[in-house]
Amino acid sequence: MKSEKGQKNILTRIFHRRTNSFLKRGFGVVVIAVSFQLLTFSSVQAAINPQVNYQAKLTNNSGVAVTDGSYSIVFSLYTAASGGTAIWTETQSVTVADGLFSTMLGTTTGLSNINFNQTLYLGVNVAADGEMTPRKVLGAVPAAMMATAVSGSTTP
Repeated sequence: MKSEKGQKNILTRIFHRRTNSFLKRGFGVVVIAVSFQLLTFSSVQAAINPQVNYQAKLTNNSGVAVTDGSYSIVFSLYTAASGGTAIWTETQSVTVADGLFSTMLGTTTGLSNINFNQTLYLGVNVAADGEMTPRKVLGAVPAAMMATAVSGSTTP
């Protein structure tokens, strides 16, 4: 018969082997789970807000800010600096304070069908007063330029 001390040694070794084996299996499961999470995150794409921020100051013919209030404004996108037919139109009621307003284009009429890979011009018509001239050319924003760089495109 083995001594009591020898039995404890054997039991301790068996315990350590089983514990180490369990820990190794457990660690492997954790590694697999973390790897799966990293793969999942790497394929996730950021969602964008499909709207365009527009801010302006409304003044009268003398350059004085218009009266505070709500104004009906028609926004239109064109492919030409003047003339042509609007490819997108949206009417909004905007609140003006000290002549200033800010709005999000695409709030009521979506912009998802618009091809932004071309020069576009914004026409603005306040209170059916006739479209202001000249139309404003739309420029790229840093996020769009970064997306182009990331996608590997050769054109900004």
